[in-house]
Amino acid sequence: MKKVLIILAVLLIAVSAFAGDSRVYTDADLGKYKSESQASPGSRYPLDDLKSSKNKTYIPEEISNEKKKSAYDLCTSVIKVWLKTPSVARFTPSMSTPEASLFRKDDYHYYASGTVDSQNSYGAMLRNGFFCIMTMDENGFWNVESHDLY
Repeated sequence: MKKVLIILAVLLIAVSAFAGDSRVYTDADLGKYKSESQASPGSRYPLDDLKSSKNKTYIPEEISNEKKKSAYDLCTSVIKVWLKTPSVARFTPSMSTPEASLFRKDDYHYYASGTVDSQNSYGAMLRNGFFCIMTMDENGFWNVESHDLY
């Protein structure tokens, strides 16, 4: 009974964390909202409202190589969780560099992929492919929405 109550509490917290505003904003929107934020207090999209909302996806116009590298690094750290021996894992990006391995999938999602050489339970080195689908929030932080090791 105690386990059931704990599971229900965790589910309730998870659902409440994902409920909220899911609007999407671009760099152009930020510029537009900056000018509107000084207008009237009842304006529809003030900049303060834009920055204070939690669950919004931000669409950057251009992504620097540093941000692309950080996205690839985040993806590899998420994939390491699923490996038997993450300390000996060697990641290889799908393109020549990690920065080139991040693709824009659509307006909201980015796709990073590559291969990883890691040991299985018997110590043999195996090569597996991996991918992550990510979004960037308005503060410039990456969020991994899905990932897989195949």
